Amino acid sequence: MTLPKINSFTNWGRLEEVWLGNCYPAHFYDHLESEVQDIFYEITQKTQEDLAVIQRKLEEHGVQVRRPRYDRIEDFLMPQGHPTSAGQLCKPMITPRDHFLVFGNTLFGATWDHRAWADAVADYVKDLGSRIVDRPNIPGAGHINGANTVRVGRDFYLDSYWHNEHVDVEYIQKTFKDYRLHMLNNGGHVDGCFAVLKPGLLLTSEYFDDYDRTFPGWEKININQPEFLRHKKKSSRTGPWHNGKWWLPGVSNSAKFNDHVIKHAQDWVGDYTETYFELNCLVIDEKNVLMVGENEGVFRALEQHGITAHPMPFRTRTFWDGGLHCLTLDIRRNDSRVDLFPERGDQNLFVY
Repeated sequence: MTLPKINSFTNWGRLEEVWLGNCYPAHFYDHLESEVQDIFYEITQKTQEDLAVIQRKLEEHGVQVRRPRYDRIEDFLMPQGHPTSAGQLCKPMITPRDHFLVFGNTLFGATWDHRAWADAVADYVKDLGSRIVDRPNIPGAGHINGANTVRVGRDFYLDSYWHNEHVDVEYIQKTFKDYRLHMLNNGGHVDGCFAVLKPGLLLTSEYFDDYDRTFPGWEKININQPEFLRHKKKSSRTGPWHNGKWWLPGVSNSAKFNDHVIKHAQDWVGDYTETYFELNCLVIDEKNVLMVGENEGVFRALEQHGITAHPMPFRTRTFWDGGLHCLTLDIRRNDSRVDLFPERGDQNLFVY
């Protein structure tokens, strides 16, 4: 049976098509003063080189890869009237999972974000088995995306500040009415807290600890020595890095560049010192997973479960603050809506 173009119910089914993000082309920075421009050129070159390596690895595994298109800089400026810096460049579509969610045969995403993916979206629209809908924006809790959700067949884990009394739980239940909703109160991007590698096996961190209720009986590979601990944390007292949250090894230090980021691109960067890059991984199938960075302890543990970890380069991750899960969006997996927890019956709401 031919699968719909959009088909993904789990994090581990055989991956057939994926979106891989990208930064802007270097000429988008030609209007900036030379010192700032040159560093953006460096970031762009390193980012694009490493993303090309990732794309080749995916294609070696038979995965179709789609990339964003940036035809005109004018199409990616904040619109007039936007509350944050109208006329400035939006963050590039480097981490598509922060903007989109694929669940089953539906792609959730804001029309504004479709611009970079117009060709792919136009292709999916032609497919009768696929749907594209506006991304749900939950009153009191923000929007739903692939970074704050975990899909496990019939079970759907949604992470945000759900104890907020203004959250419209009924709206969420209506939007995902055919699934068991697990509303986590962990603070945001759950894909940086744990990863489902295959049925019965999790990659875990200290950022989440309610596994006994969410995944009872599953085995866990815990990362207690994350790769980012090997980076020397920078602080605003020792250099021109924004709040000590980001820096770029091998890229020129520049107070002007730092000032530009703070004034015009502060939402482009995150706090890399909090990120378990190897945990934020992309599962190709139950035997192969792509990870940013090297972690021999984790690699050996995965081998005991028949999984090969493929380390991928992403030298500018301390600027973009994204791992393989953030950098990608699985569009089609050869999977279906399995029920791994039939003992939960028809209860459709779990709040933690």
